Amino acid sequence: MDRIGIIGAGNISIDHTTVAKYLGASIVSGSCSSDRSKRWQKFQEKFPKAIYEADARKLLNDPGIDGLVCCL
Repeated sequence: MDRIGIIGAGNISIDHTTVAKYLGASIVSGSCSSDRSKRWQKFQEKFPKAIYEADARKLLNDPGIDGLVCCL
Protein backbone atom coordinates (compact mmCIF):
# COMPACT_ATOMS: atom_id res chain seq x y z
CA MET A 1 0.00 0.00 0.00
CA ASP A 2 1.31 3.46 -0.86
CA ARG A 3 1.95 5.91 1.96
CA ILE A 4 1.16 9.50 1.03
CA GLY A 5 2.34 12.75 2.57
CA ILE A 6 0.64 16.08 1.88
CA ILE A 7 1.97 19.63 1.84
CA GLY A 8 -0.83 22.10 2.51
CA ALA A 9 -4.04 21.36 4.36
CA GLY A 10 -6.68 23.40 2.57
CA ASN A 11 -9.82 22.15 0.87
CA ILE A 12 -8.03 20.94 -2.26
CA SER A 13 -5.67 18.81 -0.18
CA ILE A 14 -8.67 17.07 1.37
CA ASP A 15 -10.04 16.40 -2.12
CA HIS A 16 -6.73 14.94 -3.33
CA THR A 17 -6.14 12.81 -0.25
CA THR A 18 -9.73 11.53 -0.28
CA VAL A 19 -9.15 10.23 -3.82
CA ALA A 20 -5.76 8.77 -2.85
CA LYS A 21 -7.37 6.97 0.08
CA TYR A 22 -10.14 5.68 -2.19
CA LEU A 23 -7.42 4.25 -4.46
CA GLY A 24 -5.85 2.42 -1.52
CA ALA A 25 -3.23 4.83 -0.22
CA SER A 26 -2.62 5.62 3.44
CA ILE A 27 -2.38 9.28 4.39
CA VAL A 28 0.54 9.20 6.82
CA SER A 29 1.73 12.77 7.26
CA GLY A 30 1.11 16.38 6.39
CA SER A 31 2.57 19.82 6.64
CA CYS A 32 1.02 23.28 6.76
CA SER A 33 1.60 26.60 8.50
CA SER A 34 0.64 25.36 11.98
CA ASP A 35 -0.72 22.28 13.69
CA ARG A 36 -3.16 24.63 15.43
CA SER A 37 -4.58 26.06 12.21
CA LYS A 38 -8.24 25.52 11.39
CA ARG A 39 -7.24 23.88 8.13
CA TRP A 40 -5.00 21.33 9.84
CA GLN A 41 -7.70 20.60 12.41
CA LYS A 42 -10.18 19.94 9.60
CA PHE A 43 -7.63 17.79 7.78
CA GLN A 44 -6.89 15.87 11.00
CA GLU A 45 -10.59 15.15 11.49
CA LYS A 46 -10.72 13.54 8.04
CA PHE A 47 -7.35 11.76 8.36
CA PRO A 48 -6.71 11.22 12.09
CA LYS A 49 -3.66 9.00 11.57
CA ALA A 50 -1.78 11.70 9.65
CA ILE A 51 1.19 13.02 11.60
CA TYR A 52 1.92 16.75 11.47
CA GLU A 53 5.35 17.84 10.27
CA ALA A 54 6.25 21.52 10.74
CA ASP A 55 9.01 21.44 8.11
CA ALA A 56 7.63 20.31 4.74
CA ARG A 57 11.17 19.69 3.47
CA LYS A 58 11.49 16.76 5.88
CA LEU A 59 8.67 15.01 4.04
CA LEU A 60 10.82 14.91 0.89
CA ASN A 61 13.38 12.59 2.49
CA ASP A 62 11.07 10.60 4.75
CA PRO A 63 11.54 6.87 3.97
CA GLY A 64 8.07 6.24 5.39
CA ILE A 65 6.45 8.16 2.51
CA ASP A 66 6.06 6.67 -0.96
CA GLY A 67 4.50 9.74 -2.56
CA LEU A 68 4.03 13.41 -1.82
CA VAL A 69 1.19 15.69 -2.91
CA CYS A 70 1.80 19.43 -2.89
CA CYS A 71 -1.37 21.53 -2.54
CA LEU A 72 -0.18 25.09 -1.99
